[in-house]
Amino acid sequence: MNYKNILSKLTIDEKIKLTSGTSLWDFFGVERLGLRSIKVADGPHGVRVNKKIPVNGEVFGKENLEKSTMFPSAVAMASTFNPDLIFKVGETIGKECNMFGIDILLAPGVNSKRSPLGGRNFEYYSEDPFLTGEIATSYINGVQSTGVGACIKHFALNEQETQRRFINTLVDERTLFEFYLAPFEKAIKNANPYTIMSSYNRVLGDYAGESKFLLKDVLRDIWEYDGAVISDWGGVQNKIKSIKNGMNLEMPGTSEFEYLVKEAILNGDLTEEELDNSLIPLFVLYNKIEKNSNKGLKTSLLDNHKVASKVAEEGIVLLENDGILPIKMGKKIAVVGDFAKNPRINGGGSASLNPYITEIPLEELSKKYDVTFTEGYIEEFTSEELIKNIKETVKDKELVIFFTGSPKSYDSEGYDRAHMLLP
Repeated sequence: MNYKNILSKLTIDEKIKLTSGTSLWDFFGVERLGLRSIKVADGPHGVRVNKKIPVNGEVFGKENLEKSTMFPSAVAMASTFNPDLIFKVGETIGKECNMFGIDILLAPGVNSKRSPLGGRNFEYYSEDPFLTGEIATSYINGVQSTGVGACIKHFALNEQETQRRFINTLVDERTLFEFYLAPFEKAIKNANPYTIMSSYNRVLGDYAGESKFLLKDVLRDIWEYDGAVISDWGGVQNKIKSIKNGMNLEMPGTSEFEYLVKEAILNGDLTEEELDNSLIPLFVLYNKIEKNSNKGLKTSLLDNHKVASKVAEEGIVLLENDGILPIKMGKKIAVVGDFAKNPRINGGGSASLNPYITEIPLEELSKKYDVTFTEGYIEEFTSEELIKNIKETVKDKELVIFFTGSPKSYDSEGYDRAHMLLP
C-alpha cells in the first residue's frame, strides 16, 4: 500500500475522521477509496461479540452477545506456567475472532498486581513481570498466528482502578523499567502486537495517551515499536496533544474533539504533516489486517471448550491436601454454597462474555457422588434460615464441600476492592 499516494487523495476532513473511531467497536475506513472499517472486540478471556450495536449503555448484557468460548481468567492462565498452552489459548480465541469477523482482539492485559485489592487483578496475569511477559508473549503470538491482531494494554501503570481516570502515578526510573514496563517490553519485542492501548491515568504528570515520554521516547525510540497506538475508551483528554505525542487513534467514535483538530490545523497549532504522520501506523495496520486469509473461517466451539478446560485443569492451585483428595466413591457428601449451583466464572467489565458452555459444579459432582445441596448464602447475603439449612444438610455426611468466593460487586474494572474479607 502506497501510504503517501492515499494520503494525497484524502481531504483534511477525511484525515481528521481517521484519527478516531466510527462507532463503539469500529474505526478506519474511507468508502470512496475502497478502504473498509476495522472491527475490534474485547477481551482477554474469550472474544465478546455484539449481535447489534448496544443502546442505553447495555454494552455487557448477555442477551446482546454471541456465544463464545469462555476461558479461565488471566490469573489462572498464568498459574499454568505453560507458555505453549497459552499460545493455544490465543490461537483458539483468534479462530473465534475470524469466525465472527473481528480484526483486532483488545487483549491481553499485562498490568501488574500491585495490591491484592486491585479490582482488575483477575484480568491480569501476575505480580511477577517476567511471568507476565512470558505468558503475554505466548498469548499474542497465538492470536496473531490466525491473522487477527492483538492489542496489549493498558500502557502504562494502570495498576489502580479506583479513580483511574484522574490519578497521577509517580515512579522512579528503575522501578518503572524493571517492573511496570518490563512485561510490555518483553511482549512487544518478542510478539510485536499489532496495536497497544494507552491507559486512562496520568504518568509522571501527563495522561498516558498524551505522554511523549511513554508514546515516543519509550515506545518508538527505545523499543522501536512500529504498531498503532489506540486510546482506552474515552481516554483522550487533549486530542491535539495526543496526536502530537504519538496517539494514532482515539476510541470510541465518533469523537467530540474533531472540530478542535480542524481549528488547530487552520491556526497552525498542528501541521498537516504531523496529522499525516499520526495516520501512517493505521495504514500499516490496515495492510496487515487485509492480509488475513482466515477471516470468516468456522471453528468448533465444542473443541475450543476443551482447550479452556485444559487451562482450568493446569491452573488449579491446591494449597493443602490432608488425604481428602481424591474423593473416594460412595461417600455421602454435602455441598454448601450458591456458587456450586450458580458459579462465579468471571469478573465484571470488559472481560465479561456469553459462554458457549458453563459447567455447573453441583451437576458435575452429582454425576459421581451421592450429593445433598444447600445454598447457605446468595451472593453477599445469608439468613438464619439458610444457616439452619446448612446444619441440617451436613448432618451424618462424611464430607462437606464448601463453595465460596467473591460476589460480582467485589471484582470489576472501574473500582478496587475495599477489603480482602469474604462476605
